[in-house]
Amino acid sequence: MLLDNTAELLLKRECDSRLSLNHLGQGYYESVCAALERGETEEQPTQFDDDDELPRKLVDVKVELERELASDEELEKIESEFAPKVAYLQRNDVFSPFHAAVLRRLHLYRNEIYHDDKVRPATVEAAAKIYTYVVCDLMRRSSTSGVPIAFSVPTPELDALYPEQQHHPYELSRYADSLLSLSPIDTAEKLAETLSEHLIDRLEELDLDLSYVQTRGSNFGVVVDE
Repeated sequence: MLLDNTAELLLKRECDSRLSLNHLGQGYYESVCAALERGETEEQPTQFDDDDELPRKLVDVKVELERELASDEELEKIESEFAPKVAYLQRNDVFSPFHAAVLRRLHLYRNEIYHDDKVRPATVEAAAKIYTYVVCDLMRRSSTSGVPIAFSVPTPELDALYPEQQHHPYELSRYADSLLSLSPIDTAEKLAETLSEHLIDRLEELDLDLSYVQTRGSNFGVVVDE
């Protein structure tokens, strides 16, 4: 649950950063659409453009804005839900569809654990190891990693982890590297090892279950013909 909360906070920071000027972008998007309707094809130059910079095609600008902007309805969902945050950031190439699928699956594990108590302990352990790597990877790839973290309260946990630092670093990526070094999975290659161990464990349990069914639960190994 702590890892899932951390992931959602990181996703929120990234979404907030990218959508901070969403209202201004919406106005420019309307201007671009109006210009296209008038038959214009290229973006009008501004005083900030380089002299040798070619004007962008309005069609390309429209597509870019549609990817970067969010409607009021989507903004509301991004603010309050996990999956819309992932979908928005995937749309803007913060991570791949495969990475997004892992985030959504791990979040579902969290819900199944918390609300339904359905997930096996061995799965929880494997998921927590993988989620640690995923969260640290989010910290490293975040475009807001250079944004200062405002500490307004004492941070004894961080002081314990970083006793040699009087002033904590501002970049999340620096925390990620040191946290990964303490994690069972500190490289991407170890993700495969963890998944393999989990798969073997699951297959062994299934084998025991099948043996139990085959012998009708008998300790004498009486095999059921069927």
